[in-house]
Amino acid sequence: MRQSILILGAVLGSLVALVLYSLALIDWVQDFKSGIYTENQSEAVLETAAILVYSYAGFEFFKRRVVL
Repeated sequence: MRQSILILGAVLGSLVALVLYSLALIDWVQDFKSGIYTENQSEAVLETAAILVYSYAGFEFFKRRVVL
């Protein structure tokens, strides 16, 4: 019982993280297209760095844990 709850929590947590990442990526693309980043370059650097770091962490996790 405890293991199934742990697995369910991990799956739900992963899905929530995927949705939040997708929303952040959509927001980044919309901000880039609308030209917000030309007005506020610090926001551009921070948001781009956050997305790149999260993407790198996801790729490393996938490479180490999922791919044999």
